[in-house]
Amino acid sequence: MTNYAYSKVFSLILLLGLLLSISCSEKAKKSSSFNNSKNTLASELSPYLRKHSDDPVFWNTWNDESLTYAKENNKLIILSIGFSSCHWCHVMEKETFEDEKTAKVMNDNFVNIKVDREERPDIDHLYMSALQLMTGKGGWPLNVILLPNGQPVYGGTYHSKKQWNSVLKKLLELYKNKPEELTSYAQSLSEGIKSNNIIEVKSEESRFSKQDFNDKMTSWKSSWDTINGQEIAKEKFIKTGNLTFLMDYAYLFKDTNVSKQIKTTLDKMYEGGVFDHLEGGFFRYSTDSKWLVPHFEKMLYTNAQTLSIYANGYLKYKDLRYKYVIEKTVQFLEQNMLNSNGGYISSIDADNEGKEGAYYIWNKQELKEILGASYKEFLKSYKLTPIEKERNTYILSKNSYDPSISKEKLEWVNLLVNKRKQRTPPNRDIKKITSWNALLITGYADAYRALRDIKYLDLAESLAKDLHAQAFKNGKLKHIFNNNSNKKDVFLEDYAYLISAYLKLYSITGNSTYATYASDLTKIVLEDFTDTKDNMFTFTEKSKLVSPLVKLSDGVLPSPNSVMAENLKKLSILYRNQVYGDRFSKMMTTITPYLKEDFSNYLKWGNLHLQELFPLKEIIIVGTEAKRKSREFQNTYFPNTLTYFTRENFSNSLPVFKNKYVEGETYIYICEKGFCKLPVTSVKKAKEMLNL
Repeated sequence: MTNYAYSKVFSLILLLGLLLSISCSEKAKKSSSFNNSKNTLASELSPYLRKHSDDPVFWNTWNDESLTYAKENNKLIILSIGFSSCHWCHVMEKETFEDEKTAKVMNDNFVNIKVDREERPDIDHLYMSALQLMTGKGGWPLNVILLPNGQPVYGGTYHSKKQWNSVLKKLLELYKNKPEELTSYAQSLSEGIKSNNIIEVKSEESRFSKQDFNDKMTSWKSSWDTINGQEIAKEKFIKTGNLTFLMDYAYLFKDTNVSKQIKTTLDKMYEGGVFDHLEGGFFRYSTDSKWLVPHFEKMLYTNAQTLSIYANGYLKYKDLRYKYVIEKTVQFLEQNMLNSNGGYISSIDADNEGKEGAYYIWNKQELKEILGASYKEFLKSYKLTPIEKERNTYILSKNSYDPSISKEKLEWVNLLVNKRKQRTPPNRDIKKITSWNALLITGYADAYRALRDIKYLDLAESLAKDLHAQAFKNGKLKHIFNNNSNKKDVFLEDYAYLISAYLKLYSITGNSTYATYASDLTKIVLEDFTDTKDNMFTFTEKSKLVSPLVKLSDGVLPSPNSVMAENLKKLSILYRNQVYGDRFSKMMTTITPYLKEDFSNYLKWGNLHLQELFPLKEIIIVGTEAKRKSREFQNTYFPNTLTYFTRENFSNSLPVFKNKYVEGETYIYICEKGFCKLPVTSVKKAKEMLNL
């Protein structure tokens, strides 16, 4: 963000006196074709939008009709963005949007638009960046007021009824009496948003050196929480991308302190209440610094990515608790998020029975009645953490290290789960999101690599088949792939994550169909998402928003550009495609300054720089025993390696296998940048040659 943009924002904040000190929160609404005299959300697929269909506010969806009406009638737009499992979204709906007087002000003076951020991450990204420019903060519900042309003039998160009405009154006065000031401010803010999406292209090649990594890590380590894991923070989000980077870094740099920090983080996440010790699966984040009290929504993307990180953790540390985490998480996903028509739903709400976490919390008397004489013994294994907002209520966490699950403990779990299931369950958001399901394909595949249980590979391949059958229309992907969805939007993350999943499945199975799928989708990305001005990819195919979007940094999801860069690198190796390799190199050069400036927010890119600094090694196995021997590499923690195998002659295989097939033999080639050492037949010898 430029200093100019900051100064303009600050000056308008002083002028308006509007930006209230408001806590972060969440909520949302529904829509159809535009109608200015009624709420049109009842027919929407999104539970978040449908829930807002009963509001007295005349909500519409984001569509051409709504935006055209605002322009033609010179009306300000209220844009409210949230999602189904967002607690504070529900609070603001009840307190503010269900109020008749507030609704009348909104209906008489504004065009009111509700957006589910999971359906339209592009709109969410754009206006969240506007909010962050205005206030330096973000959160949901995201409530933004726009000029008729879509340019933002005000942004905030949760508002009480009083706060919201004050904002609306002041904005209407300004728009009536000083429209030129709002227009000028909106223009400068929009320029600030655009500048955030302009990528400075570097012509000279630039990479991270060992000293660069050492310097950045030394600085970053000072902010680590060495007792509870991750960084020092009042709340803790599960940052699987950071953990993946640190795991690879610790191995390649032989840094035992980093390895210890990873282990601490994985242990504390498992032991805390952020992991559901009864039904399995992880909640989205912890509201405290010790992972004890969660914010109670469960997201598909969270659990997909924790499968991968605990699978790698198991390969690295051989901790049986991590095996248990994988098994319980898969159990949770199959029982609670698997859709009967294939694919997995997006989330499970935090709230039920009008209260956050009511489905998951306990009181002591209730536990004593359920567990009887074994209550005291139960407390030797499980800890009761009090919920500060609720008197005499507790969340379960683990009290001690114990990788085994005895019959007695299993009985406790069953008793409590059965009691829990007698409660009203939280609502489920049944949207099936392509990008999140693609992450789960990868999670299942990683679980298979770690545990060698064919069930997990079957789950990965079954889900891949579901996406192939349901997530495509006319050869291109859809972001939402429910059968009854009419949404046509698709985003870079859908393609990037699915290509990555296909490449993972190809590496594990040797089925070249997956490589073909990945190659075909990559061609679409290059055609539809390439920005001719820089080396990165746009977030959308064609955007009608006030600014194009280029997503480079990581969040709870990895940067789709970094995932595409990794995909191009792998495909350049598989197909010996120099064009893909050159595009990868240009992307890496472009991102280096961003990584140097804001290291911990670009760690998927950091992983790719590690692969350049410690050159990626290709393990290529060819011959009749290739599949069996490949498993011994797949089941070992080897960062910066790619394993590909084929049992066939080159004529039926990919270019990476050219001139490597010998009739009646199985050879293992260790290659680097396309150059291979002399082949060996022994897995042990090949591992020695890796020299990692």
